[in-house]
Amino acid sequence: MEMPLTYPGNELRLLYQHGDPAVSLAFEEAIARCGIPTFRVWVTSKCVVIGRFQDVSEEVDVEYCTEKELPILRRFTGGGAVVLDEGVACLAFCLPVQKNPLDVFHALSECVGSAIGAEIDERNNLFVNGKKVSGAAGCKKWGSLFHHLTLLMACDTELMRALTPGSASQCKTGSDAREVRNIGTNMRDVLVRVARNIGNLLDTKVTPGKITQEERSLADYLLREKYAKSEWNFMAIDPLH
Repeated sequence: MEMPLTYPGNELRLLYQHGDPAVSLAFEEAIARCGIPTFRVWVTSKCVVIGRFQDVSEEVDVEYCTEKELPILRRFTGGGAVVLDEGVACLAFCLPVQKNPLDVFHALSECVGSAIGAEIDERNNLFVNGKKVSGAAGCKKWGSLFHHLTLLMACDTELMRALTPGSASQCKTGSDAREVRNIGTNMRDVLVRVARNIGNLLDTKVTPGKITQEERSLADYLLREKYAKSEWNFMAIDPLH
């Protein structure tokens, strides 16, 4: 595996977080805006997360989500809709901007794929035995390359019904339960292998770190002004542009 990237640092910060879905997404954006080279792993409670440019009504069964008490949230990157719960590992990478971001995104997803013996397609989805186990999205913004992906470990796939709105199903970009599978492997073991692969890829140390006060303050602001608001989550109106 070759990385088309000259990594200027000698350390990649490793973060592990578990928390509220909206808070977790606010931290994703705060990390991207601050730009500290980071490998973040986070787990959250059940929710639906749609891509930056998606229409809730075309991607999500809102009635089902209300019935199942599934919050509907919007992330700052593109890509398709996903269901998260405590059986899904969310992996995020923040790196310095490069001239070849799509190649970098693909190489990062390959690192994850090789840790679980998965195949990768041109959209950086990962598959095991023909079933999807991971989807990815990324962006180049604020002086950072930001790439994040989900990894189905022990997800309640019944909740995938939230991504099948019926009359608009031809528009959906999310997967349903027939198209996915759980890896079923110990999450810690997988993450150790991913961290090793990333370290080898970047020729750098992956070292446990902490959220900075700047990131924490920014995440609090983003939560209050953006991720806790229906104007952003349902109508994609970004108060911060």
